[in-house]
Amino acid sequence: MAAPDCKMLVCSDPPRAVLRIVGRATAPAAPDFLAVLERLKNQGNECFVFELSGCVLMDSTIVGHLAQMALRQAETSANGKSRILLVNPGEHILTLLDTIYVLDLFQVIQDQEIAKLGEDAVVTDCQSRSREEVNRCCLDAHRALAALAPDNADKFQDVIRFLEAEAKG
Repeated sequence: MAAPDCKMLVCSDPPRAVLRIVGRATAPAAPDFLAVLERLKNQGNECFVFELSGCVLMDSTIVGHLAQMALRQAETSANGKSRILLVNPGEHILTLLDTIYVLDLFQVIQDQEIAKLGEDAVVTDCQSRSREEVNRCCLDAHRALAALAPDNADKFQDVIRFLEAEAKG
């Protein structure tokens, strides 16, 4: 698959990590997105701030993985809430989050100060990945979204069936 038009700037200061997503956060970027999140969790980060002012597009695959992360955090936190903050998302992202019933999983704010990352930010350019790897990420994300709401199950049933058939070869 072609390399995605997405990069992530990451500042890790455990227990908090800030990720600025720039470009198109779509399915081809999902494997890199998940790898960055795993690395940050392994570094001891528990609170995640996603700065989205430069994110021109976010699709349901990335949203599905964010929702999975938020649900896992809520299950393990003392107060039953996730510690994921979405900063400066565009209206199109907010609309997507709302229409697939995940907006309430996140705290959303507009704050230009958080948009300023330190000079120690590490840039991750998303790489080209195999179709199988991208499809596996898509399937996991859409299954998670379908489990969240009956309307999502209806909305994504064809996508899930297609990806399952692709996985079987």
